[in-house]
Amino acid sequence: MRNKILLFLLILLSTGVMAGGLRISSLGASFLVMAAVQQESRATIYPNPAKDRIYVKGATVARIELINLIGDVVLDEPLTSSGLVLLSDIQPGVYIAHIYDGDGVLILSTRLTRQ
Repeated sequence: MRNKILLFLLILLSTGVMAGGLRISSLGASFLVMAAVQQESRATIYPNPAKDRIYVKGATVARIELINLIGDVVLDEPLTSSGLVLLSDIQPGVYIAHIYDGDGVLILSTRLTRQ
């Protein structure tokens, strides 16, 4: 999957194609990677927005990472088979959730709102 994303990026960067309303550039490339990961995602997070817990489901999910909007990692933990993640120690706000598979490959990157 990583090779598909890189190839996809190279093709779009060389052609200057529009993606998701953003012109591909050095700044837009990170947004493009996020969109490409989400399109081929094998994981879901629900509910979103969340109150005190979320569930992460997918065949290959292994770890979750929550990053606040200034770039601090506020949660980094392995996922159990239930997929339950308690958010009681997480302040209300908007976060970026990264879900990784057992090989450490990012399989989902999405915005998560904690109410």
